[in-house]
Amino acid sequence: MAIRVGLEGVLSRGASGTAVASLTAVTNVKDLTLSMEKGEADTSTRAAGGWRTTLGTLKSATLEFGMNFDVANADVDAFQQAFFANTILALAVLDATSGEGLIADWTITGFSVEQPLEDTQIVNITAKPAYVTRNPAWHTPA
Repeated sequence: MAIRVGLEGVLSRGASGTAVASLTAVTNVKDLTLSMEKGEADTSTRAAGGWRTTLGTLKSATLEFGMNFDVANADVDAFQQAFFANTILALAVLDATSGEGLIADWTITGFSVEQPLEDTQIVNITAKPAYVTRNPAWHTPA
C-alpha cells in the first residue's frame, strides 16, 4: 500500500460512457472531495441483546471541486455547458494517474463562481451520479 498526497490525485472527464483509459485529465482542479455514503435500514430485534443493528441500503456519492475560473479553459467550459444543458459527463476520481477510484456518469448539479477581493476567481462544481445505463463503480488498475 502506498500513501499518496492529494496532489497525486487525478480527475478525468469525457463523454458519457467513456472508458477510464480514454478519459482526459482535468488539470485545473484545486481541492477535490468525493463523499460516499449509504442509507440505513434498522434490523434491530430482541435477539440483538439490546443492541441496535443496521443494514446498509442505497449508496450515494457527491463530487465537489474547485477550479480557477478561466473562461478560455476547455474544462471549465465543459462543466459550465454540462450544467446549463443537463449533459451527462463521464468522470473518474482516481488516487493517481493509473490508480484506483470511482468512475461514473455524472450530472453537474452545482456551478458557483466566487470572486474574492484578493484572490483568483474560483468556480466550485458539484456533481452526482446520473440516471444512465452505467452504474458507478470502483475502478482498480488492471
